[in-house]
Amino acid sequence: MLLAAGSGLLPGAWAAPPRPSGSTTLLAAWQTPDEHRVGLVEVAARQWSVQRSLPVPTRAHGLLVERGASVLAVARRPGDWMLRWHPTSGKTQWHWAADDRRFNGHVLASADGRQLWTTETDLDTALGCLGLRDPKSLEKTAEWSTHGMDPHTLLALPQAVGDYPAGTLVVANGGIPTLPETGRAKRALGRMDASLVALNPQTGALLGQWRLDDPWLSIRHLAWDPVTRTVGIALQAEHPDKATQAAAPVLAVWDGQGLRAAT
Repeated sequence: MLLAAGSGLLPGAWAAPPRPSGSTTLLAAWQTPDEHRVGLVEVAARQWSVQRSLPVPTRAHGLLVERGASVLAVARRPGDWMLRWHPTSGKTQWHWAADDRRFNGHVLASADGRQLWTTETDLDTALGCLGLRDPKSLEKTAEWSTHGMDPHTLLALPQAVGDYPAGTLVVANGGIPTLPETGRAKRALGRMDASLVALNPQTGALLGQWRLDDPWLSIRHLAWDPVTRTVGIALQAEHPDKATQAAAPVLAVWDGQGLRAAT
């Protein structure tokens, strides 16, 4: 069974095997009873099949198709590996996090391809940071604060939104406290502090920060809507009361002015 931790459409120039009419090739991450993998999956109307894949040490989360059709995969938080994979040649390039940092599952490339950003956690302070990385070596060249904890996904605005110009980095601080020795185990949820932040892509300066009225909603994944020119935000409810948690919204919207949960 295919368990998609993340997926993305492949560019038309990808050198994949010929596809039947009506099928789509996806980049995906999944797990079997014995291992974790990333690979290319051909999806047709009634079936799917793995075209190419390779094993990875732990579950992958964020996946990114780069220029030239290479792939970046990042370990699910708290992760210690990032991989560049060339599906056509099979070539791999591995990178491991520093001992006092962990990857939080997402990577973003700048529009000009000259910069990579990774969301990370400082294990000594539990605070979030953005790692600035050389796109060729994957080595970290600098680091910025995300002004929160548990940073998850990030995006660069493709168009201006309100007073925030195109290229502004928008980062989801999930806000869930964890300890490095407990891995993904949550602790002290009463101290949750989820926020959405806008950062200057050249300096990392904080341009704005927004929180929802409900402090039990963790801000996780982001998607750009070109029609309304807003950012859609997937939420994860952490309310101690199960009925309240089940009734909580799963979507919020940011329009450059404020952050509101969908009704």
